[in-house]
Amino acid sequence: MSFLVKLRRVPPAGWAAIFAGLLILPGLGSFGFWDPWELGVADQARAVMRSSSLFDPTVGGKFSPQPPLNLFLDALGMKVFGVRELGARFFDALAGVGAILAVYWAGAGLFRRRAGLLAALALGSMPIFILQARQLLSDMPLVCGLALALGGFGRFAWPATGQRRMRDLAVAVAGMVIGLLSGGALIGVALPCLALTATIVAGWGLQPHAAETEGAAVLTTAVTGRDVPEGTSFGRGLLTKGVHGRGLLLAVALLGVGVLIVTLLRANVAGRYSILLGGVPRAGTPAQMFEYLIKQIGFGIFPWSALVVFALGRPLIRLGNAEERDGGRLAFGQLYLLIFAAFAFALATIYMLMTGDARFPALAALALAIGIFLDEALEGERSEPVLGLLIATGTMIVARDFFLTPEELVSVHLFQNAKVKWPPTITVGYVFLAVGLVVSLGLYTGLATRGRAIGKVAPRDLGTGARRWQRRLETLVVEVGRWGLQAAVIAAVLFGAFISHALLPMLSRHLSFKPVLESYARYAKGDEEIGKYRVEGHGTGFYSERELVDIPSQEQVVEFLRRPKRTFCLTASDELAALDASFKLAKLDYYVLDASSSRFLLLSNQLKSGEQDQNPLKKDVWMASTPPEVSTQPGSNETKVDWHGQAPPWTWRVSTSTTFENAVELVGADFPAELRRPGKILLTLYFRVFRRPPGGFKIFAHFDIPGEPRVIGDHTPIFPTNYWLPGEYIRDTYEVDVPLMTTPAGTYTALIGFWPGGEGKRWRITAGRNDGDDRVRLGTVEIR
Repeated sequence: MSFLVKLRRVPPAGWAAIFAGLLILPGLGSFGFWDPWELGVADQARAVMRSSSLFDPTVGGKFSPQPPLNLFLDALGMKVFGVRELGARFFDALAGVGAILAVYWAGAGLFRRRAGLLAALALGSMPIFILQARQLLSDMPLVCGLALALGGFGRFAWPATGQRRMRDLAVAVAGMVIGLLSGGALIGVALPCLALTATIVAGWGLQPHAAETEGAAVLTTAVTGRDVPEGTSFGRGLLTKGVHGRGLLLAVALLGVGVLIVTLLRANVAGRYSILLGGVPRAGTPAQMFEYLIKQIGFGIFPWSALVVFALGRPLIRLGNAEERDGGRLAFGQLYLLIFAAFAFALATIYMLMTGDARFPALAALALAIGIFLDEALEGERSEPVLGLLIATGTMIVARDFFLTPEELVSVHLFQNAKVKWPPTITVGYVFLAVGLVVSLGLYTGLATRGRAIGKVAPRDLGTGARRWQRRLETLVVEVGRWGLQAAVIAAVLFGAFISHALLPMLSRHLSFKPVLESYARYAKGDEEIGKYRVEGHGTGFYSERELVDIPSQEQVVEFLRRPKRTFCLTASDELAALDASFKLAKLDYYVLDASSSRFLLLSNQLKSGEQDQNPLKKDVWMASTPPEVSTQPGSNETKVDWHGQAPPWTWRVSTSTTFENAVELVGADFPAELRRPGKILLTLYFRVFRRPPGGFKIFAHFDIPGEPRVIGDHTPIFPTNYWLPGEYIRDTYEVDVPLMTTPAGTYTALIGFWPGGEGKRWRITAGRNDGDDRVRLGTVEIR
């Protein structure tokens, strides 16, 4: 038997399992915990593991209460696989694999196997799902439990074979138990119960297709114990006099409504944990509003953000169309997904308003809606070019937003109050644009022309006057449309793999101090100590056997590194400028041994043979060996500065001599003389300091043309003015965006100055060029 034949024999469920395993499990322990977010969970899980009970997430009241399942799984993984990343993440990752398989199982039962497989691929390509599946910042048990409850209830309510199976109901109950233990009763129990009840009510008049009539009769007989005439509607068949069907649905409805009411009445007590809510309510005004969940869905499920809106809306079209009202199980299934997603949004909003933060829990419903939409589109029963254009446009809008602000990918995962600075060395904007473009074109061409390509929709009549190139172009577009949907799915899957195995480890290098402490372990010998300064996380023991000395102030950092033997210090990179000033004032040499992270640095007081100083300030800050001499001319109050012929190893295109506040002199600048839109003006400014300037000031960079909008490049200096010292040359580089749509062509004048932000007063120009408004004219840029 050939390899290809063996591949063809792999069932769709097997492909879903292979996809889930390859996406989530490889390299699970190879990247560090994110500090402080993931590291805080790891610390708590380690404490639970070492306690007397794995089922007590508070560890005897030491930590805030929460549903027990997540921390139980994290602690169990540490106990089995060791106190490292693999152990902590393993069972959350397994829950992610289970969620993908549960979505396939739900899709195959509610619709068909291809729809289930497409839904599994859609779920696995959502960034917010991947980040949760491979980290401790995870709601994966809740996502998996809701997927099981959704699929179990749906398959039980309208089974494909017409025969109800109690195991489907048992799966739904198991899913709700998992949901209760991982997310509380409001989301884990009330959500699936309310969604099923509302679907039965909304889909009361749905009629089975002719091919489903026999199955529907068998279904109703199985539930009610009596025959039901052919043509009985879905809702009426469920609620005929049989005790089992009526009692079961009544119990589900009462459970959902009861949990909701009791939660709203009894669980909203500030500071007191409730398993009904699954969290601790907060006092005061809510920090977030419902639109945060919209933003979370929009960014978190890219590149399906635009498609999911129309996928969820499909049942509204069917129910409003008399010809499609008898849509059978397809209409029921799509209506069920819409209502499930709607209730998930509503209940998650309630949870967020009460507790402060929430992730959208019903990712399975969104994935299934996408899966059945793509499955229908592959049938090519109709041509939908307008719908394809709308989806393509929405997809590119989100891709553009990611290109401009890639940190949104992380913010929807870490919640809105996360303060994450995107690492400047990670440039992935063009990946988002490329994925968005391929998915957009694939969906548009597939929806517009696949029906014609496979012969189910009549070819478009170009008329007798059409030219040869027009006919060839039409043929090419139709042929592209044959594979457009498949190309979109492949691009999305590859994007998911990129997020999982490339971008997540890259981000972890910057958001975890694991690489820095590994460098310490490599460099340190014997009893050489390491301290930490302004590092939030307390889980350094995950990466170092040595206890880190907590250093509370800059002065003590200086004294710690002044010791005669070699010492090390782990610090936040944002503190380097202040520490650099302190070291220079104390006349103490220091070195940066590891600057690979944009958030953390490893400092030392000695540099051994073969080691390199990676201090990032060295390329932009140069200190004169002899301090400049500053004097004031008698009678004129003019300041004269003698730099003793010292100059940095830099050159610049535009020379100037403009002094601000008798403290800082702008000596030069670099920027392009001309630029084609869209693009970026790379602006570099060169300053030298002869007195300590005021702190907290920003640089404003205006590119003006009379009568047209200003191109603005205002920014905080690469090295804050608080720490500028006499004798330093400062090189500041900033990219100014020049968009095509809002920037008219013309000759723009570059104007530079300092201001504190808002309506604050600018630094005065005390010598040199001044346009009369404390701005320096540096020249012009021709923008074409």
